[in-house]
Amino acid sequence: MVRACRQAARESLLHHRAAHPAPAQHPEVADFGLLLGGGPLTRPNGHNPRMDLAVDRVPPELVDDLREAFIALHEHHREVAAVPVHEDAGRAWELRRAVYREVLSGAGFGLAARDAEGQVVGYAVVKLHSGPDDTFPYRGDHAEVYSLSVLPDLRGAGIGSSLLDAVDRELEAQGITDISIAALVGNDGAIRLYERRGLVPGEIVLYRITGLHHERPG
Repeated sequence: MVRACRQAARESLLHHRAAHPAPAQHPEVADFGLLLGGGPLTRPNGHNPRMDLAVDRVPPELVDDLREAFIALHEHHREVAAVPVHEDAGRAWELRRAVYREVLSGAGFGLAARDAEGQVVGYAVVKLHSGPDDTFPYRGDHAEVYSLSVLPDLRGAGIGSSLLDAVDRELEAQGITDISIAALVGNDGAIRLYERRGLVPGEIVLYRITGLHHERPG
């Protein structure tokens, strides 16, 4: 039953894309298809091959479509993180999957960049928070970009930036302008991406995990 529901949802998504083809594009943008709410994904000069990608909302029943890109993100974190993360990527996915389902079911939203076959090559999951914060002067509701992942072979091709553009567009439609995003210490590429988009470091989280030995930096 679950597999049938997922297949039906995927077929509906592909049918929608086929019924709403991308308009003629400016030569400086990639042959990527439509973003959520319109507009093609931009392509950095000389980076990624020609490929059709579209950004679509992720319904809860398609949460498992995010698994491959999450595993890739987790393995990357294992390589760069200053504090060890779960060694078992499968277990990490089980735990994260539960969080994603909650978010996709109403506590926020997810956007997935899919290729022409409907396979996910990158995604963003965003939590929405209501009302003011007791520390930071958010202007009402605010958003937390909880996850951002792109498959390894396509990193550096502008897909992460395009997903964040789509997130901004979706948040703007909801009247939300304030966002936060966490990055692991050591994930320097992600931190540079966020800083280029105007985000600044605002909080440091320290860890003490029983049974793990942490080398002190410096």
